[in-house]
Amino acid sequence: KKRIKIYMYSFCTYFNYNYLPIGLTLIDSIKEHCKPFKLYILCLDEKCYEYFKKENIDNIIIILLNDLESWQPNLLQAKANRTEIEYYWTCTPCILAYILHRFKEEQITYLDADQYFLNSPESVFEEITNCSVAIMPHRFPNYLEKLEIYGKYNVSWLTFKNNEDSTECLKWWLEKCISWCFANISEDKYGDQKYLDVFQEKFKKVHIIKNKGCGMAPWNWHIKVNEKERVLYHFQSLRIRYNFLFQVHHEIFNFN
Repeated sequence: KKRIKIYMYSFCTYFNYNYLPIGLTLIDSIKEHCKPFKLYILCLDEKCYEYFKKENIDNIIIILLNDLESWQPNLLQAKANRTEIEYYWTCTPCILAYILHRFKEEQITYLDADQYFLNSPESVFEEITNCSVAIMPHRFPNYLEKLEIYGKYNVSWLTFKNNEDSTECLKWWLEKCISWCFANISEDKYGDQKYLDVFQEKFKKVHIIKNKGCGMAPWNWHIKVNEKERVLYHFQSLRIRYNFLFQVHHEIFNFN
């Protein structure tokens, strides 16, 4: 009989109270497709933290933004010179490093909160077993290659092992983001994202995820993936306008 490998999926994400409905949707998909799992949530405001504290959802560990800032005091200096969203981007490598340090996870996978699991990610984790760091390509079609000025890779799925190679890469990325993480293009930099372009060049055992069912998004809709092989979809540009009124901005991707 074929032996079935059981994974303990360790994920992390972050969002504030305004983003709560989208974050809860991600959680529902994790519950359905990623058992057993552990999810760390960096709550970006007090209201979000109080919600999860009250609900006390199994397998969810909540982290206060203040705790992250106390652990990494340089964050406060960065907070003073950038916008709210730029500051959130700055927190991405910090929350990964904090979890590996504080909770001693063997590996941790960061997920953007505006994503949804359609099937088990087991095939992705099998693919990245022997790497130290795993990153997600945008997979732009030819007519969208111009968007690579924002980065060849998307900060939507990032896996870091708790080892020397991974720690070296994460430390470099963290320091770079604290120094510069802005929503404009400057000398091959853009937010927290374009730094990923040089990961493979600078560090060992960095793997680009090949599974096309993971990292599905409006910008790579041209790639046809069998329904059973669809792993994770990124609802980029989805916004809640009012109650049940939603809006998407996909014009740039020729989604229609």
